[in-house]
Formats: sequence, structure tokens, C-alpha cells
Amino acid sequence: MEGFLRDISKAFLSCGRENLHHIVGETIPPSGEGADPPSGDSPLEKAPFPPDQVKQVGDFLARQGLRMDRLDRFLVGWIDAPESMFQRLLQQGFSEQQIRQSRLLADRRLAGRLVGPIQTASREIVSLWARSISRSSDTASYLYWRPDWKTNVPVVWLPTALAHGGRKKGLLVVEDILEALMLQMQAFWRTVALGESGQPITPKRLAQFAQLRISGLIFVLNQTPDALQRLQKLREAFERGPWTFRLWFLPPQELGPYFSPGQLVREEGAEAFRDLLARKAIAVEKCVPADPIPPSFGKICPLHHCLETECFCFD
Repeated sequence: MEGFLRDISKAFLSCGRENLHHIVGETIPPSGEGADPPSGDSPLEKAPFPPDQVKQVGDFLARQGLRMDRLDRFLVGWIDAPESMFQRLLQQGFSEQQIRQSRLLADRRLAGRLVGPIQTASREIVSLWARSISRSSDTASYLYWRPDWKTNVPVVWLPTALAHGGRKKGLLVVEDILEALMLQMQAFWRTVALGESGQPITPKRLAQFAQLRISGLIFVLNQTPDALQRLQKLREAFERGPWTFRLWFLPPQELGPYFSPGQLVREEGAEAFRDLLARKAIAVEKCVPADPIPPSFGKICPLHHCLETECFCFD
């Protein structure tokens, strides 16, 4: 990514974090993963958002199960209006030409959305996601600044997951970005998101996990009509490829009445989901035989026959 695009995307996200700071009514310190501190002289300090807008955003965050006291750990912001964001980027020294060239504000549907980064393992921003808080079905839930981001990274929230042992202990892969964020807030720190519901998991994506030297993946897909077919294609792609990681999946029907793992956690709690993973996750056999496990290395999971350090049962 060009230097100015990297800088302007960070500035855009910083403006969004300032907005969210006012929305949640709490200070968001620069302690998030790779976060930049909000500037202390923002004009929003003197112009808070209308109470009805604050309530709308707050209610949405609560419905999603997101904890206000933990938002400071993540790069999450709020887009109030493209015109406002445009002016604030001008104030930070970017020219009108640079702002237009970046196409950060090109989509007319941006107003009133949460915003966050899509980063590489080294925390470089390759795209931004913008999530609608509207219940309307006639607008896309997620917009992406650079829709080709999957060519650079396989999932969202990768840096946080890797920082908590994701390479050695494996990743929990869900579909929705905000649900993955909520699960991380519930101490499922190694959770990452595919980014959209209903998309196939391609061999190219599996190859990206292999390049990152991830030891294992456990997929929990939403209960979409084609979920079982998608899991079958995932199994076939895994069995055909010379992957060096282990693979598990949770059959969608094991979620019971819930559409997604996030919904289950919101209704029944984190422990119910943790127990479900331990009891019902199915292992997929590898194409290439695994190296023998030294008996003195550590405990072996009785369900999946894998190492203690590589199994979600021991979290």
C-alpha cells in the first residue's frame, strides 16, 4: 500500500475512535492493539453527538454483546457523516486530492456505521470495514474500503489473535466481524472472522493460514441453508491439500436454536459455547501424517487426540 494511503487510513480510523469516545461516554486510551491516541483538541470535545444518536449506537453495541469497558483494547470507531470526516482529514494535513484519491469516503452509505481495521499479521492496515447498525434489510451490513483485502489476509482481527498465542494454539474461525470481537471480549482471544456469512472457504485461504504457520483451525459457521455444503467443500479442500495444520469444525446444527456462535454466547454465556466446542467439534484427518507426539511433551486431549497447547478444550 502506498505511504499516504497507509497514513490516511490510520488518520481516518483515529477520527472514528474519537467519535466513538463521545458515543460511549468513556475515554479510549491509546492502549489498543496498534492504536494511535485520539487527539486532545478534537472539535467534537465541544460538540457532542445528539442524545438520540448516542442512544441508538449504545443500544446496538449492547445488543451485540460488546463491552464498553473493553473497547479501548480494539481499533473500533464510528463514522458520523462523510462530510465531517472529510473536514477532519483536511485538518490533519491531507489534501482534498489525497482524500478523494484514497476513496475512503467514496461510498454514500458510510454515515452512521461502526468502522474498524483489517490488518496483516504485522498490523499493517490493508482495508477498513464499516458495519451498519440499522435493522433495515435493504442495505449491506458490511462495506469494505478495499474489497480485495482477502488477497492479503485470510481473516479479520488477526493481530490480536496471534498476540494471544494463535500460531501455537490455533485459531477459532467464525463468520461475523463484530461477533468475533465480542468473543475476544469474552476471553476467546484467538477468535478471527471470515468477514461475511455464507462465503466459501477456498484453498487459497487455507494456504494463507499455512503461510502464517497456524497450528490448527476450528471453524464455526452460521446456520445458513448451505452451511453443510460449505463445510463439505472445506473438508475436501483440506483433505486434498498438503496442509501442515490441524482442522476441526463444529456442525452448524449443534448451535441448536441459534443462528450463530455469537448469538449462543449472548443468550447462554461463554461457558456454554466453550463446553460445546469441547464436546462437539469434529476433527478432520490430515492428508499428510502428523509427526509423532513426544509422550513427555504434555497432556493429550482425549476428544481430539491433540496436544494440550493446540486444543481449545484446554482453554
